[in-house]
Amino acid sequence: MNQKEFLQNVDDLLEHMSIAELRDCLHQLARKTDENKRDSFIQLIDDCSYDESFSAPKKDQYKRLMSDEKVADRMTKIMDKLAKIAEGELCLSARGYEDYSGGYWSSDWVWEYEDHMGVGETIIDAVFFAHDCMNDCRYQEAVEIFDLIMKITVYAEDEDGGDIVELSFEEMVDEHLIGVNLNVFALDVLYSNYQNHPVSQRASVLFSYFSSPYFQNIKIEDIFSVGREELKDTDIFLQAWIEYLMHQDGEIAARMLSEAILYHKGLEG
Repeated sequence: MNQKEFLQNVDDLLEHMSIAELRDCLHQLARKTDENKRDSFIQLIDDCSYDESFSAPKKDQYKRLMSDEKVADRMTKIMDKLAKIAEGELCLSARGYEDYSGGYWSSDWVWEYEDHMGVGETIIDAVFFAHDCMNDCRYQEAVEIFDLIMKITVYAEDEDGGDIVELSFEEMVDEHLIGVNLNVFALDVLYSNYQNHPVSQRASVLFSYFSSPYFQNIKIEDIFSVGREELKDTDIFLQAWIEYLMHQDGEIAARMLSEAILYHKGLEG
């Protein structure tokens, strides 16, 4: 059952439940919520509550969790540190050696890295702050930081005086220099960009990210479950997404086109 069918079934059930039954249902969900997700569950309850004196059925905007001053200060500090990494002012140290574990005639050159300047810590801090901005409905700031992280080049100085080694964000993850879940990161990037761009640009902007390997197994429907705000205009987006993918080449576009048609139009599509 995909998310669209799941939500339709849930909405049908909720339609026939009394207030007491809805409260009991939420209580049971709370009871079964893992400890690491309880803060998010409470935030969800708070986001869904609203002043009944207003005529609007829902809040127009969720409550900001961070002050503008805090965000501006964090943005300035993170941008400054990321710039120092990009310029090589903050860097790693590296030492290379021949690895003969696969046999004498099939050696590989292996690099080992040390992070004395806190490069990895800086990038992780930027990833977490971008996620916080997304969770605070500050999508422009989130996208700006996410894009800087994805494009960053980290330099490592060879301790033996050799060439400078360059590592991408993904290679930093692969080398276990930063602990980032790339699947979660990719979903945060796509969700933030969906929220940050107008309907006419969403399909092309989102598709541009799928050139990165860690985006290529993402299903577009997965972003509908991310973030505090439910995505708007998803039917319009899905139609535009399908039309855009029909003009793209490659296996990734073909896979996403098939998934999008099945999700949006079912087997009849």
